[in-house]
Amino acid sequence: MKILLNQKEVCLEEVSSITYLLSLQNIPDRGIAVALNNQVVRREQWDTTQLSEGDSVTVIVAAFGG
Repeated sequence: MKILLNQKEVCLEEVSSITYLLSLQNIPDRGIAVALNNQVVRREQWDTTQLSEGDSVTVIVAAFGG
């Protein structure tokens, strides 16, 4: 299955959740926001939100400083 992660193609071997995708890509699950097909997904839903062929996932990392 192919999806886009921050506009880069990623191939997954099986149906995956957002949590699984983040762990595969070594993306820490703290200090980030995730959108699936331009809709923000709440952290509580990451385990149960399944990805499908052609989905677009955007991960935004919080920046600190001023």
